[in-house]
Amino acid sequence: MKISSFILIALNWHVTNGLFENCNYAQTIEAGKIFYVYSVNYPNKYPPGTSCRYLVTSPIGSQIDVQCRLEIPADQQCKSDTLYLNLQGNTSIPGSDYYCGTGELHKISLYNRVAISHVSSSYSSGGRFLCSLQTLPPSNGGSDCDCGWSVTRKIVGGKEAGINEFPSMAGIYDKSQLRIFCGAAIIHSRYLLSAAHCFYERGNQGNLAAMVGDHDFTIANDSPYTRTYDIGGILNHEQFVPETKQNDIALLRTTTDMEWSNGVGPACLPFNYDPTTVPGTKVDVAGWGTLSFGGTQPHKLQKVTLDIVQNGVCSSKVSNLYPTQLCTYTYGKDTCQYDSGGGDFFRQNRMYLVGITSYGFGCAMNLPSVSTRVSSYLQWIQTRTNANFCRK
Repeated sequence: MKISSFILIALNWHVTNGLFENCNYAQTIEAGKIFYVYSVNYPNKYPPGTSCRYLVTSPIGSQIDVQCRLEIPADQQCKSDTLYLNLQGNTSIPGSDYYCGTGELHKISLYNRVAISHVSSSYSSGGRFLCSLQTLPPSNGGSDCDCGWSVTRKIVGGKEAGINEFPSMAGIYDKSQLRIFCGAAIIHSRYLLSAAHCFYERGNQGNLAAMVGDHDFTIANDSPYTRTYDIGGILNHEQFVPETKQNDIALLRTTTDMEWSNGVGPACLPFNYDPTTVPGTKVDVAGWGTLSFGGTQPHKLQKVTLDIVQNGVCSSKVSNLYPTQLCTYTYGKDTCQYDSGGGDFFRQNRMYLVGITSYGFGCAMNLPSVSTRVSSYLQWIQTRTNANFCRK
C-alpha cells in the first residue's frame, strides 16, 4: 500500500468546486457503536468518476478508531484513485493523508472527528474499500499523567511573572554566550516546541541548551527547580518559509528526560478543542524578551495578557496571514525581541499551549503580533515525535 503525505502540486486536479456536491455525508456515532464507511456499490467495484466525503463525529473528549481495508488501483503518488484520511476532522483535502493500493490501515483520530474522502478518476478501472469507525473513550496519555499546572495562581507593557508561574516555559541559550535568544514550551519529557526561525541557518546547534524552572537567570538560587538540559536535536518544520514565517514551528529534543516538579512540567496541548478556533479571548504570553524595541533584555521572566484577534480582522492589517497562524493585540502591550518561540497560553484550570510566538512589527506599534497556531500542527508533532502526550 502506498502511504504518503498530501502533495498539493501533484494532486491539485482533485481540488475542484462542487467535488462532493452529490455525495457528502455527516454522521454522529454514539459511544460503543460501530459505523461503517464504504465505497459506492460495495462490495462491487465503484465506477469511474466517483467522489464522496464522510465526516464522522463522536462525543466530545473521545477519539475515533479507524480501520480500513483497501483495494484501490495504485499508481505513483496515488494520482488516479485516492482515499483521503484527515485525522483532525478537517473536510478539506489539503493537509490530509492519502492512500491507494491493496492493504489495511489502522489510525486513531486526534479529536472526536475524522474525515474520509474518496476520489476516482474518469479513467479508473474501479476498486473498493471498507472502513469501520468506533468511538474510543477519552484518553489522557495514562492514568497518572498531568499537564498544564502552575505554582501560582517583555514583553512590552507586561509585568514580572510569579516565580514558576509558567512551569512549561524554557529559555534556549547558546552555552558559549550564556544569553537566552529564544523561548520554548515544554510539551513532553523529551520535547519542547519553539519557532523555526530561531534556528534557521543558525550554526553550532550542538552547543544549545534549555533552561527550565528558572525565573531570574542571573541568580542561581531564586528557584529550587532550575535545571539545564542539552538540546540533542532540532527539527524545523519541513515547509518553513523564512520570508513569510509560514510553518514557523520547531521541535527540540533534549538528550535526557526532563524531570517534573512543581516548577517544571509540560503544557497541555489543545487536543480537546476545536482546531480551527482558539478557546477563550485572551492568552498569557511569557518570555525573557526586551521590554522595548532595541531595549535591554530583562533578567527576570516577564508575562503579558493579550487579546486574540480573529484572522478575518487581522488579515486587514497583516499581509500573508495563514489559517495556521493566530494574531494577538492589546494596546500598549506586546511581545518583543527574543520572545520568539515562547508560548501563548490559554488558562482554564490548566495551561494550554495554543500558540508559539512568531513575529511582530516593532514592539507595541499598534499592529497585531502573529503566532503559530499549535492546533494546526498536532498531527505533525505526533508523527515526528511518536510520543504519548497527556490529554486533559
